Amino acid sequence: MNEQERTRWVELAQQDPAALSTRFVLDLNWLDAARYVFDRNCAEAIQIPDAVETNVEFIIKANRRQEEALHREFVRRFHNYVASAKTMVDNTRAVRTRWETQEFCQQCDERIEDTRRKPVVRFLQEMRNAMHHSQLPQIHRVTTFQPVPPGPNTVVPRLRLMVSTSALAAMHDWSRLARAYIDESADQYNVDMTVVVKGYHAVADALHEWFITEVKKARRGLLDDFDARRSELARLSSQ
Repeated sequence: MNEQERTRWVELAQQDPAALSTRFVLDLNWLDAARYVFDRNCAEAIQIPDAVETNVEFIIKANRRQEEALHREFVRRFHNYVASAKTMVDNTRAVRTRWETQEFCQQCDERIEDTRRKPVVRFLQEMRNAMHHSQLPQIHRVTTFQPVPPGPNTVVPRLRLMVSTSALAAMHDWSRLARAYIDESADQYNVDMTVVVKGYHAVADALHEWFITEVKKARRGLLDDFDARRSELARLSSQ
């Protein structure tokens, strides 16, 4: 590296932390970290029924203390999930505020409004508020046995972690959309909380993927600038 190259390298290295494009890429990286937390909390919440279904001894012989421990652990994981859902919403809103363009802002408003109108989204958002400000949901286990083809004599357990519609009614004054979700999802007057998690997560995933794609399009110039500066730094460092 000659003197001119060294001077250029120092200049780039000093400018990099404050560069607009670096700040944009760092924002995307931190949003990706929030997505990781959100995804992991989802996986941990929905894995409990799957894990218990393979433990036939627990299903048959679980005592009251074991049942209560299972319910509390699920509530802990469900609480973590709804908290991380709020984190995703707030972090995404912050990234949008810092990097939106006029055209992207309009697209975002339309997409977010469409998402908010989905009953599962409204239900989980209101469930989060009820959990944080009123009480945790009263979980109970419902186990059924389903036949496995081809013979009717072979069955497998299906475990669901439910909240009764009466318990939900006592928790919160639900909006019209949230009540619609409860009415549509109730099975024998119970709502399956893992189905709630899976349903909300599918909607949130779609919105997140759309947001990342569109904000990168809107700020393509910043990504190009970041790549160009990092490539030049790498080239000079190899001299």
